[in-house]
Amino acid sequence: MRANLVPDMLRDGYVERAIKRLAEGVARAVGLRASGESEQALAELRAAKAELPVVPGVFEVLSAKDLRSALGSDAVAAQYIEILRQEALAYYELGREHEAEKAQRRAQRLAAELALTSEEETRPPADTM
Repeated sequence: MRANLVPDMLRDGYVERAIKRLAEGVARAVGLRASGESEQALAELRAAKAELPVVPGVFEVLSAKDLRSALGSDAVAAQYIEILRQEALAYYELGREHEAEKAQRRAQRLAAELALTSEEETRPPADTM
């Protein structure tokens, strides 16, 4: 039993650190955007994403279920979705509408998929009688 506890503790520690790092990156990006430094905000958001244990470019093709699996929890996935939302806002502020719309659509799609997959996992099994 103890052998099983150690990996769980490591995973839980990773999840907590990832949530904290992503939230800090989002907070810094929001502050930079508020100061009119949208390009710096994008750099901050990219740096936050780069700390995640997924090969760059793979995020763009993962489903919400695979994203959750790769990141270890719904909370980390939700922070990633917030990064996409902040990227969209920064791109809009820079007049880069195509990139903004792409980030916004990705965030909306992942948020909807994440909500649906979470709901499916918590739904009780159908009565088989």
